[in-house]
Parts: sequence; structure tokens; C-alpha cells
Amino acid sequence: MKKRLLLILLLCPCLVSFFTDAKAFGVWENDSALVSYLVEHEHFTYYDTIDITLCAGETFVWDGQNYTQSGVYTNTYIAADGSDSIVTLNLNILPDVPIVTIDATICHGGVFVWHGVSYDTTGSYTTILTNVNGCDSVVILNLLVLPEVPTTIIDTILCYGSSLEWRGLSYDVSGTYPTTLTNIDGCDSIIMLDLTILPDVMTEKESYIIGNNQLPYTWRGTDYSTAGQYTLVEQYANTLCDSVIHVLDLTVLTTGAIVETDTTICEAALPYLWHDQSLTTDGQYTHVEKYIGTDIDSVQHILNLIVMPTTYATEEATIINGETYWWNGIGYDRAGEYKDTLQNINGCDSIITLLLNVLDNTIIVNSVQPVVQCADEGVVEITIDVEGRVDSLGLQFAPDSLTLLYSGLHDTIVPMPMDGHLLIPFPHIRAGVYDVTLVGYFCRNVVFSQQVELTYFYPSTVLEQRWDDVICVLTSGYNGGYDFVAFQWYKDGQELLGENRSYLSQPLEMGSEYSALLTEINGTQLMTCPIIAVEHADVMLYPTFVDRMQQMCCHLSMDAQIYLYDTMGKLCMEIPLYQGENYFHAPHTAGIYMAKIILLTGEERNVKLLVM
Repeated sequence: MKKRLLLILLLCPCLVSFFTDAKAFGVWENDSALVSYLVEHEHFTYYDTIDITLCAGETFVWDGQNYTQSGVYTNTYIAADGSDSIVTLNLNILPDVPIVTIDATICHGGVFVWHGVSYDTTGSYTTILTNVNGCDSVVILNLLVLPEVPTTIIDTILCYGSSLEWRGLSYDVSGTYPTTLTNIDGCDSIIMLDLTILPDVMTEKESYIIGNNQLPYTWRGTDYSTAGQYTLVEQYANTLCDSVIHVLDLTVLTTGAIVETDTTICEAALPYLWHDQSLTTDGQYTHVEKYIGTDIDSVQHILNLIVMPTTYATEEATIINGETYWWNGIGYDRAGEYKDTLQNINGCDSIITLLLNVLDNTIIVNSVQPVVQCADEGVVEITIDVEGRVDSLGLQFAPDSLTLLYSGLHDTIVPMPMDGHLLIPFPHIRAGVYDVTLVGYFCRNVVFSQQVELTYFYPSTVLEQRWDDVICVLTSGYNGGYDFVAFQWYKDGQELLGENRSYLSQPLEMGSEYSALLTEINGTQLMTCPIIAVEHADVMLYPTFVDRMQQMCCHLSMDAQIYLYDTMGKLCMEIPLYQGENYFHAPHTAGIYMAKIILLTGEERNVKLLVM
């Protein structure tokens, strides 16, 4: 083509201006080599064909026309001489250059170098290049920067003296040990071993000395009751490694021994030296001995110190004329001042002065209450109001009264009671009215005498309730030897008119008191002490005249207990009885017995028994 163009231009110098103009107006502007050639040469030859190649998207302007598609185009030109010049254009439009996409991945912290440029951030990057045809070539880089791989830290704690085998290496020193690995993306992965080797075990020993009164001893949350050596291992938190071994060496000393001493000294012996103390007064003092090298008590000494002073005491006493005041072994009966020097058991002197007063004794008997009580109660009760000094009282029975008393009873002297209520024991006093003399004594001298009438009612035992409607007076054989000839019955202190038989027969009022005015054959009249009517219980003991070991029977309407006494009051037999018929044997020794039957209600029945 170039040879043809050169020929055309040489033959047709007229075309020079055409091509020059074409250059000036952009004709063949994409074929820079051709245009340069046409401009640089002054001589042109005939050119009949133009071959033009353009990149896709470029436009060829020829003779005022735009050409954007490949093809063959022809133009005719008329030269100055009138000749025609035909020029053919062979236009070749190259196809589009495809966009090239490059995908690249780098690790965090890495750099991707592309066409002289460094990239370290995820994104899409475009670059325009010129291919072999001189056309633009677009290349897109899709860059992915992987996220940073976190460092894995392995915390490991080992006991002292231990080691760790990790990734083929042995570690026995505390420290930080990194290792770089490659992950599945080909990036570095750092694993950090943080190793702690705990310190060596410490031993702490604690020694304590205590007294046994301090037991149990609490050490580190545990109670110990005996001496000895104890170990407590303390571990590091959240590990099985020993940190401290605590050792307790416990010594227990015996305490509590007490030595108590009583000491009496004279005042002149003061001060009294005792252990490390100088004592000047009496009292109780304590000295505690300690175990050597400790503050623990071993022995507690207690001193009870009594200081006997040298005294000059005055004692005042008053006696009644006729009395003797005995003082330090000497009797004094006259008023005056007396001195004596005594020595106590500790040898200390005491000078004592006695001021003795002697008074005349005046006795005034304000009242003596007469006595009314039941016979056989065992005591005589007298109430007396006396002014003056009386130290004892006595009862003197008239000679004719003594015949009414049991043998062996005699006049009795008792101390004067503070409240004036005199109780004199006199067992088995029979019923009757007695004239007695109440005698007051002071210093063995009679200071007053007072007549007193003692009235003793018949005991309630002379009466017996037989049924719910009968109370009878027992005959002399059963009532203690009394023989009555006349009777008058009373209920709750009120006379029952017309009831003057030896028995009272009428419906009894339970809980009421029944008594009788009885007249003895000698004309003596006395009341009985009352009995209280109770619901009757059938009691029948038979026979009452038996041979030794003979079978007896007791019929009861309720449970009871029978006690059999001999004439000396000795209990010979005790048998439980039950409702109905009860059989037992009489005593094996002949004699007179008293059978006391105590019913479940508390009621007593007494039956005399003769054993042959």
C-alpha cells in the first residue's frame, strides 16, 4: 500500500495538497504513520487504495463522512487536468476487547502489587492497558483482604517442679511463648502460650502453748481438743497446687489446780507476807502460779486470812432477879461491871467488859383459852397471852384426874412458844373434863400458875355408820371402854328431836356432820366429835372368833385394803381386797387383833378379831 501511495503522489503532485488538507482536517487521523509520511514528502504518487484499521468504538472521517463499521468505501477525485482519481478505502473496525477480571486474596497486613501500584484494602480497582493492536484493554482487580487472625492465648498454670510438653518442646519456666502457624487461607495464625509456674510450697509453722481450760482450740476454722502436731495444706486458688503447708504445734498444759488455805493470825502479826504480797487486812487473797515462760495458770493459791484484832469490847446483859448470868465460866447474879481477858485459839488477847443489869420480873397473864377438843388426838392445845419473862410451861393434873389417864403419863414441861400457842403431846387422853394447872417457869422458878379446864369430847370412833340410814353408838367392847346410858343425836350441830336411842335411823344426808350427846353411868355428859356421813359400803368380815390359820371371808361392795394389827400396834398382815368375796387365813399366832379395813372411798372400818 505504501508503494502505491508513493507512486500516486509522484505521478500526481496535485494530490499533495489534498492529503495535506486531509491531515489538517483529521482525515486518517487514526493512521498517524500515513499522514506523517504524506506531510513530510513533497512529491506524491498515485494512490488508489487506502487500508485503515480502527479500534472498536473509533470513527474514521473521510471526505467529510464518518465511518464506524468495517467495510470498503470508494471516492472519485477530479484532478486539475480533468483526469479522475479513484481511491478505495478498506476500513477494518476491530472487535471489542473483553474486560478482564482478576480476583486476588491477600492476608491481613499484606500488600498486592499490580502494574506498579500497591493495594492493601479490600475493593475493586480498574486499569486501562493498550493491546498489540494499539486498542484500550480494561482490566478489573477484585481484591479481598482477609480479616486479621486473632492471636490464641493459652493460659496454663503448673505446680512447682512441673513442665509442659507443647508442640514438641518442653517448658518449665514461667513466660510467654508465641508460635506462628499457617491457617487454611495460608495466613499466619499466632498461638501464644502464657505459662505460669507457681512458686515452691512454703511451710509455715505455728507453735502455741495453751491451758486445758482453753480447749477446744480453734485454728484456721478447725477445733482441736488435744495436744499434738496438726497440718493444714493451703492450695492456690482454682488449682490443685499446694501453696502453703501450715503446721500447728499445739501444747496443752493442765490448769485449774486450786490450793485453798485458811489462816488466822493476830492483829499484831501484820503485815502478813504471803508469796509476793504484803497483807494488812483480813480477806481472801489469790496468787496464781504460771508455767515457766508462759502466761498460763498452773496453780491457783487461795488464802482465807482472818485477822484477830486485840479488842476492848463491852457486853451488856440484863437478867431478872433470881437469875444467874454465866459469863466466861463464872456465874453473876448481881448488877455491876466485870472485866475479863480472853485468849482465842490463835493466842490473841481480847479484853471484854460485862455490864450486868438485874431487874425484877413481873408476870401478867392476860388470858388462857380453855381447851375443847376430841379425845385421843394426841396433843393438848392451849393458847396463852403472857407479859413478862417466861422460859417454859407445864401442865399439872389434879390427883383425881390422873386416874383417868393411861399408865405412864406424867406432868410435862415444854418451852414457852413465841406465839403463845402451846402444843403438849399427850397420847390416849380419855374423854372428860379436866381441871389442870398451867404453870409458868423462869430460871426454874415458878413465876405464875393458872387454872385451865380441858374438855375432851368422845372421839368419833365411838360412832359408826352402818348403812346409808343408820349411825350407831358402839358398845363398851368396841368404843374403847365407855359405857353409855342415855343418847341425844345432832345433825350439823342442831338437835334432832326424838332421836334418843343408841342409834340414829333415818336417811342420812351425805357430807353432813352427825354427833351425839352421851351420858355415862356416872352421870357425865359429853358430846362426841362428829362423823361425816358417806355413801355406805357393805363390809362384812366373818368369822371374828376363829382358830389359828382358819379360813376367813370378807365381803365388800367395793375394793379395799385390810390391815391387821396386834395389841402392841404391830402390823401383822396387809391384804388387798376386791369387790365381792375375799378369802384369806387368820394369823398363825393366837391373840387379839384389830382389823382395819380402808375402803376405796377412804372410809375406815375397824373390826376386832379373836384368834384361839
